Amino acid sequence: MKKYEILNATALKMIALVSMVIDHIGVMLFPGVLWLRCLGRISLPIFAYMIAEGCRHTRSMTKYFLRICILGILCQAVYFVVYQTLYLSTLISFSLSILAISLLNRLLHERNKGKLALFGILTLALLCLMIFLLYPPHFMDRYGLCLDYGIYPFLIPIVLYFIPKKQWQILAMIPLLYLLSLDFEWEQLLAFLALPILMLYNGQRGKHNLKYFFYIAYPLHLVLIFLVYMLFF
Repeated sequence: MKKYEILNATALKMIALVSMVIDHIGVMLFPGVLWLRCLGRISLPIFAYMIAEGCRHTRSMTKYFLRICILGILCQAVYFVVYQTLYLSTLISFSLSILAISLLNRLLHERNKGKLALFGILTLALLCLMIFLLYPPHFMDRYGLCLDYGIYPFLIPIVLYFIPKKQWQILAMIPLLYLLSLDFEWEQLLAFLALPILMLYNGQRGKHNLKYFFYIAYPLHLVLIFLVYMLFF
């Protein structure tokens, strides 16, 4: 089995990035072209998997959370300019899942009763925030406040983080992706195509550390697509 594990973390992120760019081109420039959206379905499972891997291998969970959160806020600014909506991107969900993983780790390993109570309160506060974002009050409807893909970008990294072996992680994703497809369009079933790609993951970072390239590419591609939209559409 090991000989087929030919993809490192950088390669997986590149596949997910290309898929996501194609998806966003379909959303913003060619909303009637379904195959563009279909090609984009594999990006969410791969990115969610890599968020769990990032939490597992990062030297500082706090810095990792801040990077993803700030990146999400930057992308959110682009979304607001383009769509005039508070529709929250998956990066916001990913940042909250990183925070949840950090809090759950503290709850599982903290022995100081005072700190344990504090982390418990913070975990409950995060849970209340997620409920608010998933079911915002009616007066927020005009702002379009909701989470992209609902609870799944938040939940999937948490589940994968606490499952140690890749084979069990892949199996755990099957019911989650199926529930995702039930809650959204039928083409979400194509997200299952990400699973054989993830089976090829070898657990290595890769020779070239392109971490900051991916951080820049995410908001940059949104800006470029928006500029094309303004110029031609």
